[in-house]
Amino acid sequence: MPNLIYPQFATHNAHTLSAIYHMAGNNYYPGQYEFQCLHGMGEPLYEQVVGKVADGKLNRPCRIYAPVGTHETLLAYLVRRLLENGANTSFVNRIADATLPLDELVADPVTAVEAMAASEGQIGLPHPRIPLPRELYGDKRTNSSGLDLSNEQRLASLSSALLTSATQPWRAEPIIDAELDSGRGNNR
Repeated sequence: MPNLIYPQFATHNAHTLSAIYHMAGNNYYPGQYEFQCLHGMGEPLYEQVVGKVADGKLNRPCRIYAPVGTHETLLAYLVRRLLENGANTSFVNRIADATLPLDELVADPVTAVEAMAASEGQIGLPHPRIPLPRELYGDKRTNSSGLDLSNEQRLASLSSALLTSATQPWRAEPIIDAELDSGRGNNR
């Protein structure tokens, strides 16, 4: 469906970029897809992508983009980018570390996580130091269990309860000195 969809991949992660490059295969033609890079974020990575194969590059286009909008809309976007790319484990952060060995920088993240899990003896099990949702608050209190909104029966039950409560008159009033006027109705 290349005549209907023009894939544009915005990433600053070399693993993602490499996966896209290899999945797309060797039969690249201009207009098939492009990479995108946030202005000021991924230039070192894309210097390796844009350019001729004869020069050791991948010969793929990269569009530099910049977010536009009001202060309110841009602030949330920029905070997300800072959190993603400012983390010590982010690729953008790590690529700037000249002391980091190249093999460590480009190591397969799945293999790295599997190795950590094997060393902890926890492959396929929850991490022993990350609490389960119910135990999120530790000994202070038990977390609420919440509702499974992916369960059709639970949704039907919730819908029924909401419809029933919508037909019932409700009145809210303040409690002053722990006294409530009992003559004002049954629903509080």
